[in-house]
Amino acid sequence: MNPATRRAAPAPAGWVNSLGLAFSAVTWVVAQPLYGRISDGPGLRALIPSVLTVHILPTVGVFVLDRAIARADRRGAWLRSYRTVLIAAALVSLLRMVQAEYFPNAPELSVGRASRSAVMFAAVAASAGTALVAYRFVQWLFVFLAPLLLLSTVHFAYQEGVAVGAAPAPVPQVRLARATPATGPVFILILDALGRDVLLKNGEIDGSRFPALKSLAARGVWFSNATSNYPDTCHSIPSMLTGEWIFPENRDCVGEARAPGTPDLLVALSQQYRLSLYEEYMDHCFPGAFRCRGVSYLVRAYPHRALGRYFLPGFRPASLKSLLGADAFHAYTLVLFEKFLADVRAGRGRGYAYYFHSQVSHQPYVFTESGGSHRSPYVLFYGDRGDRPGHDARAQENYERQAMFADRLLARFLRKLRQEGVLNTATIIVTSDHGPTVTEPVDAGGGTEARRLFSAHVPLLIVSPTVRPGVLQVDYQHIDFLPTVLDVLGVRLERPVQGVSVFAPARPTRRKAFVWGDRRWYAVDPASGIWRPSEEPARRD
Repeated sequence: MNPATRRAAPAPAGWVNSLGLAFSAVTWVVAQPLYGRISDGPGLRALIPSVLTVHILPTVGVFVLDRAIARADRRGAWLRSYRTVLIAAALVSLLRMVQAEYFPNAPELSVGRASRSAVMFAAVAASAGTALVAYRFVQWLFVFLAPLLLLSTVHFAYQEGVAVGAAPAPVPQVRLARATPATGPVFILILDALGRDVLLKNGEIDGSRFPALKSLAARGVWFSNATSNYPDTCHSIPSMLTGEWIFPENRDCVGEARAPGTPDLLVALSQQYRLSLYEEYMDHCFPGAFRCRGVSYLVRAYPHRALGRYFLPGFRPASLKSLLGADAFHAYTLVLFEKFLADVRAGRGRGYAYYFHSQVSHQPYVFTESGGSHRSPYVLFYGDRGDRPGHDARAQENYERQAMFADRLLARFLRKLRQEGVLNTATIIVTSDHGPTVTEPVDAGGGTEARRLFSAHVPLLIVSPTVRPGVLQVDYQHIDFLPTVLDVLGVRLERPVQGVSVFAPARPTRRKAFVWGDRRWYAVDPASGIWRPSEEPARRD
């Protein structure tokens, strides 16, 4: 090769620029979307593998590829194209961060598929245009910000890996008036948005469609008059775990919701059992109180699914479903169930409790009864909207199929208990936080607003050596969940709660209450099953 035409080796500044650009791009495209969802202080031992996997190794890969292209590309056109794509991807991620922080409802289930696609296309186009027009400026900005992003990463690692462990938050405690824990393991299964009505045929659980629930009901007590008090998880679950009314000032529930207050049921269980929690939505983990397989754990264990959920919130290419999950909303649903099932061991019998909150029965209804995916567009309920005639009837079919899949998972769980030899000694509680978002207006006459609120009807099934099998028609509402569960387990809080155990000898005379619409309370007419606007329940003094 002619020395005059030999290409000079990259200058040191070129290596520095490549490294800075790679680190900034990976930080915004991969690392930051994940770091923002890790908040449980896992410690360095759990955090370092995540930082290496989602930050350091991708940075090295992007850097090596950048330098390889720089060496091979004499004119620099390929290098510029590569860096433009890299910058555009980082800008798209930054726009997604802004949207998630300030406009969280934009890509969620309420937005049509075409609208979501248009918004995402516009974001990609805007980012690509900026990367092309202001290429040099944005490139230098990325390089300049790299040291600051490095310091931010070090601070994050110190805060979540060292500081939290060095000064852990105090573990919450509740005072117990009575504690004689049940003899076998305890399982609390909350199947999100599973309504009672879909399970029934002629007023009983349909064994042909839901054989696992039917067989379990034959061994326990089935509550035929169980209702929730809220149509959304972020209010229903806190009320269930505290035994108190929640008076929401804002009904928006977006993203991984943090439960208000202290979940006294979980805290009480953690004081009597070795508690394991499995959760893909709510955030009520307390490091040191119990083992938590929650949102932070899922992000660390399955970062590819977390990124798929982050960047593809509204749809999922068929080729990626096996890798990322059937749908963005169900990114963790199946892997969390498998983790829960794997943790059930015969050695974890007496003295162990499990709390499992699954989204398997929640919309979008993308699962078939066998757990596969279908291509039907009818995956949501639209309620009273008149522009989609017949839509909800088709969505009901897919909802039923997905509910049958939930029953299939329940059957696997029961087989596992039988294999481990703990089925006959276990306490198993199966319920839902609320039913599907289905409502039907009713002409009650006189201009009075009235509705049939199918979202209020929930299943409740309790199997325990301490409970006599049968069917109870007693008025159960989810505010009664905490005292009912603790009563079954032989535990009672010292402080009074607004809910009352369903097995209490003296039950209160009260209205069934449910929040619907714009934070309005409804009460049901027992004779007709119609809900009408009502006063809110009494607040605690």
